[in-house]
Amino acid sequence: MSIDATIKAKRINEISPYGDGYNRRIEIDVEDLEIAEAVKADEIVSEYDVDDLLDAIGESDVINWLEGNGYTVEKD
Repeated sequence: MSIDATIKAKRINEISPYGDGYNRRIEIDVEDLEIAEAVKADEIVSEYDVDDLLDAIGESDVINWLEGNGYTVEKD
């Protein structure tokens, strides 16, 4: 996954370089990262499997969203 963002965090714990040449990267360990202001949901959603997203959102929130958008939800 590759996203461009400027982030806000409480603290940077560690910066670790890895890779060589063009693939050189850094890994940054931060605390209290404020990701919602830096990255829009539609920029990261495509990086995840739909089942993982729905599980993370939670059944009741998904049902509420569906019903709020005119769908009828019935449990089998």
